[in-house]
Amino acid sequence: MRRATELLDRHGVALDAFLADRASPQDLKRVLIDLSDAMADRETAKKLFDWIAVPPGRPDNPSPEVAAMVDALYDLRQRHAELFQNFVEAAWCAVVAGALRWSDRNTLALQAPVTPEREVSVAYTATQLRPGGAFSFKEPAPATA
Repeated sequence: MRRATELLDRHGVALDAFLADRASPQDLKRVLIDLSDAMADRETAKKLFDWIAVPPGRPDNPSPEVAAMVDALYDLRQRHAELFQNFVEAAWCAVVAGALRWSDRNTLALQAPVTPEREVSVAYTATQLRPGGAFSFKEPAPATA
């Protein structure tokens, strides 16, 4: 549990730095927030680790959404290397901490190579598995009586 706590601390530092910078793309901010939320939920995390464990969990042909985010991340690496590193660290630390905390398959997440494609794909998949739908930056609609 100590290692998971250390990784969550690193995740928080990298996430805060990424979210605070105006140069960070909004879609990548959203996916990191959703990933953080997903790793806090045992059932969602377990679904994600099941997805990672199966070969389609590493798609050779990513969805258009994932491909666009991967392109944005590579672009970010060229313009703001520190933000690129913050994204990868925040995503990797969230997944590995979640694996250590929730999964009996934690070695799968620990052994997988860290690549921008993998981190975006895993983070985006977490947004799709989260109960209650994806996070939104939009203000919630006012309640009606």
